[in-house]
Amino acid sequence: MKTPIHPLKVLFILSLVGASAAYSTSPLFGASLELDELLEYALSLNPNIEAAERRVAATASLSQASGYWPDPTFSVSASNLPGDFSLDRSPMSGIQLNLTQKMPFFGKTGLQKRIGRLGADISVHELREERRLLTEKVRKAWWDVYLLERQIDITRLHNDYLRLYVEIAQTRYSVGLGPLHD
Repeated sequence: MKTPIHPLKVLFILSLVGASAAYSTSPLFGASLELDELLEYALSLNPNIEAAERRVAATASLSQASGYWPDPTFSVSASNLPGDFSLDRSPMSGIQLNLTQKMPFFGKTGLQKRIGRLGADISVHELREERRLLTEKVRKAWWDVYLLERQIDITRLHNDYLRLYVEIAQTRYSVGLGPLHD
């Protein structure tokens, strides 16, 4: 004589089959390219990343020029010139040409170059940090969506099991095998 299969055993077996099907569609088994594509998309279109990249380029160009001496200045001045600009009419008239160059104290330009390089390094690290934070946010959001999708799948699976259990119970009651409590 055959022993009847308990409905909870059927539900347990079906839940294992459903769980293995849900596990096989996990992003760890082939769908991880979608996350990579989203990361690439987010990193390419984020305005904070673009601004940080521009800061890196700006500080790199400024760091090269930070150790140079200031530009020399050239000036022309005229004194006691009459209205017709003749220099021989007045004994105190004259034109003066000046060329000046500020010379920084010894070692100052080297320190300025070093400060400029460190500023460029800081902006590179800020760019890396910005990319890391954005990557973290995108990954967290992606896994949250994945979790919600799996929860929806599990809820649907549970609903199917409950419908199956109700169907089994109705079948057992219709044939008279269901327990009848007072």
